[in-house]
Amino acid sequence: MTLTLKCFPALDELEETDFGSKEEDKTECDELPRSLEVENIDIFFAIFSIVSYVLDFITDTALAISLIISGNNLQGALILFFAIVPQCIINVISLHWIYEDGDKVDVGLQRRINAQDSRKKSNKCPCAAFPNEGVISTIFRFFFQAGPLWWYTKYIRNALLVRSAKDAKSRKAHFIRMVEAERDAAMLRFLEAMLESLPQLLIQFTLFSYNIWDKWSTREFRVNYSFLISSSVSLLSISWSFAAQHRSSRMANPNKINVHPIEMLLIVIWRFFTVLSRTILLILGFMYFRLYFFIFVVIHVLISAYHIVSMQWSHFGPGLQSVKYSLVCLTAVIHLFFPFNLSDGGTFHRYFTAYSIEFLEGGLIFFVILRNYTFTFPFKIEYVSISSGTFLIGIFLMIFYYVKVHPNRRRAQRAMVKEQDNDEDPKQLEGGRENAAIDNEPATKSTAN
Repeated sequence: MTLTLKCFPALDELEETDFGSKEEDKTECDELPRSLEVENIDIFFAIFSIVSYVLDFITDTALAISLIISGNNLQGALILFFAIVPQCIINVISLHWIYEDGDKVDVGLQRRINAQDSRKKSNKCPCAAFPNEGVISTIFRFFFQAGPLWWYTKYIRNALLVRSAKDAKSRKAHFIRMVEAERDAAMLRFLEAMLESLPQLLIQFTLFSYNIWDKWSTREFRVNYSFLISSSVSLLSISWSFAAQHRSSRMANPNKINVHPIEMLLIVIWRFFTVLSRTILLILGFMYFRLYFFIFVVIHVLISAYHIVSMQWSHFGPGLQSVKYSLVCLTAVIHLFFPFNLSDGGTFHRYFTAYSIEFLEGGLIFFVILRNYTFTFPFKIEYVSISSGTFLIGIFLMIFYYVKVHPNRRRAQRAMVKEQDNDEDPKQLEGGRENAAIDNEPATKSTAN
């Protein structure tokens, strides 16, 4: 997965564009695909993103309220804090993007509306991306934390308009809006996973593990399924955000083939198992080493930073050095939990290196924990077994994805088939010409006679 920038022509530029010319799609970043099509699975992915986003927030909030009602005020307040504050940050970012798109993208649309009715004045708010949206709807979205949902709604709306468009110009204009909305939604979904779902997964799983440890000796332990349900939804949200962002980076790039549903499913399952394995490792390591475990965290972040600079720095585009170093630091922290590809290039080799580091770290930590019999956590063997098993399953699925079903494999197969179709056997071609000469010889003689 890579971070991509929006670089499509504004709609006012499309007003003067000849949609049949070869220079219409030339931009500095990604270009439009050659076929502007929207399938049912594209709309389904957007609906699933909406449902998983809402379900993640609801389960976290419900768990926090249930803990507060049961008397665990500190635990409930901690979960509620990481459910609300990240949402506020994400919605502020969403409003900022809406403001930018309202200024840049819809200039052409506003000009067409004004041309149709010069006496009609639009009540367009400067912080709305559609000309008829006002302040009330914008405040409503922010108050109900519905910024990402608005982007997905915009994506679905323009996807349907692409299907119903009767001319190429309208189809292309709506397709550009659809892709921009999908990219913003995917990026907000990824930020939500990093700021809200990931902390919730760590906090809830840690609280669940400590509750087991505290109450196991007194035989008062009861499984709190609310923890398991909420953490599972958070884990699914993290995995889906990776797959959605990966698909978004390929959706509007003519140099890349888009991700099929089965490939999306493999990415989600691969991420689900590897993130689960890493989460168990981090929690078990923290329970054993306590505050000394942060030494391991610092060492891993430094190793990840070196790994990113050595394998991805040359693929970074032009830009400020401070921005590049900031991205490296941010990605190094993310690598504490899972590998994250920051730029184009050999993704498989980068992931394989990062997962190899995780394998060595996990083996060392688990060896130390299992060798120390004073560590009395009752399910340490089960935790180690689950973490090791899910890690191996995730790595197997990752290798299977890159070796067998990666979109580039489909491109290579198509190119091979096309080459075989265009490559004729010279001997057969020569034989065909000789037969044609023999067939035409009698006709030539008869004509001469």
